[in-house]
Formats: sequence, C-alpha cells, structure tokens
Amino acid sequence: METFTTFLAGFFKGKQSMTRLCLLIATLSIFGTWSYTSIDKKELQPISKDLIMAYGLIVAGKTSQAYVEKKYNEKLNSTEIAK
Repeated sequence: METFTTFLAGFFKGKQSMTRLCLLIATLSIFGTWSYTSIDKKELQPISKDLIMAYGLIVAGKTSQAYVEKKYNEKLNSTEIAK
C-alpha cells in the first residue's frame, strides 16, 4: 500500500492517473463533508454505507489497475530482454 506522500508524489513525477485523481477527490470530498457536518452538529455523524461502498469500489479499481499494470510491464520487459 502506498503512503500518502508516495501517493501525492506520483502527480509531481509525471505519473498522473485518472484513477489516482478520482481516488483523491473521493477521499477529500467524503471525509471533508463528514468532518464538516460532524463539526457543525458537534457530534460524530454516521457515514452512509453507499458512500463507503462507492469509496471501496474506487480503491479496489485503483488497486487492481496497479496490479495489472505492474504485471503487464514485467511481461513487456521480459519479452524485450528475450529479444
């Protein structure tokens, strides 16, 4: 699992990813809204199961994309070496 600094460093190293951006926006919007409403009402508010499920799908998509990309690059590199 990537640390937050490694996660953000991808933007500055030219590794922009639409999935990474979507994950970042989802994280900030969900937890930003939750913290705002919790502070406004002065008590912790529940987070909707639908939001948790949507966030989980985005995280799973990013994880599977990174895995498939890594395997593809390994296969590509091994075929280039074999030539």
